[in-house]
Amino acid sequence: MSNNFETNEQYHASEGLSASGLKYLAKTPRHYQMSKLNPKKETASQRLGTLEHMALLEHDRFHSKVKCIDGNRNSNAVKEAIAQAEEAGFYVCKSEEFKRAEDIAKGVLETSSMIKSLLSGGVAEQTIRAEYKGVTLKCRPDYLKNTPVIIDIKTFTDLSVSNVERQIFKMKYHWQSYFYLKVLELSTGIKTTNFVHVFVDVDAHCGLSYVLDDAALEKAGQEVEPLIEKYIECEKSGIWPAYPDQIINCSLPHYGFYEEK
Repeated sequence: MSNNFETNEQYHASEGLSASGLKYLAKTPRHYQMSKLNPKKETASQRLGTLEHMALLEHDRFHSKVKCIDGNRNSNAVKEAIAQAEEAGFYVCKSEEFKRAEDIAKGVLETSSMIKSLLSGGVAEQTIRAEYKGVTLKCRPDYLKNTPVIIDIKTFTDLSVSNVERQIFKMKYHWQSYFYLKVLELSTGIKTTNFVHVFVDVDAHCGLSYVLDDAALEKAGQEVEPLIEKYIECEKSGIWPAYPDQIINCSLPHYGFYEEK
């Protein structure tokens, strides 16, 4: 495991396949290659998620390395202030975003002794790397307890079992669980299924913890392992195929054949 602190930017720019890269590979290897060359800018919801992670997991860093800059983001003065702050190593947000993340984190820890316990006795944002068949696999758990238990934090507004299961499937969080556990085992030799998803309700300022069952992890393995092999093949060949170079027959979706009444 890496002992040196890395920013998210440094981590994502570094060599190796991460869990987020799996979703691009599932489209085509070309999508993965372009995601590395042209990383997407952080959205407002992603910025709240980043701030929430820092407020919950890195309280000291949240207060020392976050700089609030308000005002018109299109004005030259604000643009210059943001650029200078980021160059100095600060994470920039608006005052209202900082206050909201702080309030959410406080509510989560006050309403759940379980989550408070999960987020103690470990280390936040530590990069884990492992060599596998000639390539590097990497992950960056939100929190890694010494037992070990991997804790991942996600922000939602509906923590019902049915919605969480839908979101896990839609967002491929089961892939993330499997991949992180695989990288941990390759790096440390420790085989475990201890991966806890902490879902934070950003409206109610509270949270709920979920653990995937064996069937979900087994299904993830069946889907993730071929993607890892595809990555290895592309890395070795230097060829990152796009969509098939052919004309494909198509029709209408099934509901398109029902008459509207």
